[in-house]
Amino acid sequence: MLVTAYVNYALDGYKVKASRFLLKDDLEQTLPECVEDILREERVVEFGFVEGNVRLRVDDIIYIETSKHKNVFYTAGETYSIYKKMDELKAELAGMGFVRIHQSFLINMRYIGKLSSYVMVLTTGKEISVPKSRYPEVKRQYTLFKGAE
Repeated sequence: MLVTAYVNYALDGYKVKASRFLLKDDLEQTLPECVEDILREERVVEFGFVEGNVRLRVDDIIYIETSKHKNVFYTAGETYSIYKKMDELKAELAGMGFVRIHQSFLINMRYIGKLSSYVMVLTTGKEISVPKSRYPEVKRQYTLFKGAE
């Protein structure tokens, strides 16, 4: 990120590989958005999937589901399988906006469209039931997540 009061210094941003160019006059308005973009871009994880090593942006992972002794990562365009315990995946993705709603599901809270009556509806349209025993904690975590955004 390059911050300056002079537009003619914009090209100097390329020399230092700046991700954004901000003018001091607009700093109050543009800085929060810029910082959010930078933090979001840097959240990348790499896993040794059955398909090979893959780097994924955390925001691109919609959910992870256990299926036939594997965990399957669902993204908008691809699925990736891994032989790793769900508890291990949950630990590796801790603090990145995921919630364990069921022993077989780890959900990226950015993709929750609705949560009510023990049913979670993702923005993709997929509906997943939330066990009664986990519902209060899932709802609490989702409420905190929405408040932090």
